[in-house]
Amino acid sequence: MAKGPLALGILMALALASPPVASSRAPDNAGNPLVIHLPGEDAPIAIPRQTQNTLSPELRSHGELSSEERQQRFVNTLLPLILTENARVLRERRSATMLLKRLQRGRSLRQKNAEWLQRLAADYGVTGDPLSEAKARQELLLRVDVIPPSLALAQAAIETGWGSSKAAQRDRNLFGMIGVVATSKKSKARRKGHGGRTSRLRFAHLADSVQGYVRNLNSHSAYKMLRALRAKARARGVEPSGSTLTAGLTAYSELGKGYVKLIKTAIHGSDLARYDLARLGPALDLAPEIASESPAAFGPQAYARLEDSSTL
Repeated sequence: MAKGPLALGILMALALASPPVASSRAPDNAGNPLVIHLPGEDAPIAIPRQTQNTLSPELRSHGELSSEERQQRFVNTLLPLILTENARVLRERRSATMLLKRLQRGRSLRQKNAEWLQRLAADYGVTGDPLSEAKARQELLLRVDVIPPSLALAQAAIETGWGSSKAAQRDRNLFGMIGVVATSKKSKARRKGHGGRTSRLRFAHLADSVQGYVRNLNSHSAYKMLRALRAKARARGVEPSGSTLTAGLTAYSELGKGYVKLIKTAIHGSDLARYDLARLGPALDLAPEIASESPAAFGPQAYARLEDSSTL
């Protein structure tokens, strides 16, 4: 699907002009299934860990699987990747929240933690220094947050035809993402100020595509409205839903509002909203890069004291 400004904010490192290399990712506990907790289910479900580096070729064959089977297999492949990425982002959010609240109280941070907070702000494209600027702190928490699984699943389904497209099968591009590929030619893209030509991104691993997608929505200026809608939901004490956040995606496709309608149809038509409250087990800790600011800083009691809000 043709895109507007969506992926020009993707890091250049994600645009691979050459074939993708083998991923260095080593799945944790590769032999164990992922335990996923779904609302309304009496017991958690177990989904086999995805150790393959590509989507199943069966998703391209419409004769071997029914439509329902193809969709469920696609969900079973992507949902663990989405939940894993969201868990990583949530660890960053919890860590940032704790450190920012410490700063708000006028207390200092260890150098390692101060540097980590500044790197996090840079990674998410935040202007300003969160160590000294209140606006930068607020913007950081607006950006470091999860993407509802139903939204990610619906967009991936639309962009790849439930995993059947060449971009998904060959390039591991699950979200139709494009980026700028450096070139020495005076291309049309260069004349427009992009410094290169635009091309579909190629990823070394399916998980890299998910990470790039989440970072894109969390950092690109085109999705400022999506982040604002998410923050409003959190301020009301409501878990952000995929259907609600679709209004912030008019810039993702040249179809504009028509694209938003497609996403909503996919979410409701395939009952994807049930995955928005899905969680991986067991519970996750804070970002591993963080050094303890106090002996009991990272215990369950510390989490209970955190006010997880987009404003400080």
